[in-house]
Amino acid sequence: MNIGEKIKAARKSLGLSQQQLGGTHFTKGYISRIEKGHVNPSMKVLSVISDRLKKPISYFLEEENLGSKELQKKFITGENFYLQKEYNEAIKIFYDLINLNDDTKNSIYCTSLLYIGKCLFYLNSYLESIDILKKALKHIKEISLYEDLIYCYCYIGHCYFNLTDYKEAIHVYTSALNSIDSKKLNMPSTKAKLLLNIGTANSNIGRVKIAMEYFTKNICYCQKNYLADTLLDCYIRVGYCAYKLGMYNTSKEFVSKGISMNKSLNSSVANVELFSLLGIVVAKEGKMDSGLDLLSKSMNIAKNINYELGYNISITYKASILLTAGELNECESFALKHLPILENAKNKLPLYLLQGHIGNLYIQKGIIEEGKKYLETAIKNYIAISLNWEVSYYSKLLADILIELNPKEARDYYNLSIEYTSKMI
Repeated sequence: MNIGEKIKAARKSLGLSQQQLGGTHFTKGYISRIEKGHVNPSMKVLSVISDRLKKPISYFLEEENLGSKELQKKFITGENFYLQKEYNEAIKIFYDLINLNDDTKNSIYCTSLLYIGKCLFYLNSYLESIDILKKALKHIKEISLYEDLIYCYCYIGHCYFNLTDYKEAIHVYTSALNSIDSKKLNMPSTKAKLLLNIGTANSNIGRVKIAMEYFTKNICYCQKNYLADTLLDCYIRVGYCAYKLGMYNTSKEFVSKGISMNKSLNSSVANVELFSLLGIVVAKEGKMDSGLDLLSKSMNIAKNINYELGYNISITYKASILLTAGELNECESFALKHLPILENAKNKLPLYLLQGHIGNLYIQKGIIEEGKKYLETAIKNYIAISLNWEVSYYSKLLADILIELNPKEARDYYNLSIEYTSKMI
């Protein structure tokens, strides 16, 4: 008997239907394909199924020659290291498994590759992770481990995202979405996060309208599937996109929905993001004092929970508000006071944003050389992390200033602005 036949026999012995065995994790059709031998379940899937059928995993694996008890025990040891975030130890175990069992059509072999790729991702070895995961993807496709296939796509996408190759990340995430739909997999939480990631990647390269469409679509999907955490993230992101597009009423509408929803979820991180975003939107409407109060609230929450990135983003928002309001001296004092904090932070995004604000500030004050220095540094850093909108905006700003002073240099920055504007299409 193969795995599918053993699962079918065990299910019938307990009087369970395919729908009952699948429960909320798997569809009836997915269980049917496993039982017919059309799909080889991953170790994770098999773990859930074996638990429901009151059988050890080894019961289903022994006659399939998917690994001896020694290999199965070693695999579980590797999983335990992974779950404990002992990634280097986990990698050693999974490489041992591959060396002991080099059958590429074996689920233990394929899943071991997947785990190695995931471990490398968490160790920030993104390029190495991509190489391993692409190798795993090829073999996983051959033996139809569909859930593992989705996770392979997801982690490849995460690697490209962290490498700021957002277009490639979008491509891989879309492949994962298409596979979920074509294979009719019951993975609502994963699908919602994929939609969220695609939207975020589009937003990061300046495709704000496209990003907003993905987030809005995901709101409906999350509401339908009761995915509260991702729904809250979508409210925040729609609010941000609307702010970037100058749609302040829409931004406030979705941020308010997020604040209301978070009263039950009680996520302090979300409150930091919601209050800071609402603060800058309110300030853009001319209510500077209200905006600054909301930002102070956001910064206090972030400080209390040691949320460094949220605190530092709020710093950049406050500098932006002061700059927009024409409070140039106050903005300069505030920005320069907090610049060392951002320079020492792990995540450099707020630093780059603040550099742009400081450059703009000095330009407005007529201190052109100092402003040019900060803007050139900011533009260089924006290019490094593929923030296309920021590169385009600040390159044009700098070109406009230089047109009378240095026409050749101004032309170079105009061309740079055009180049990065095209990257947003």
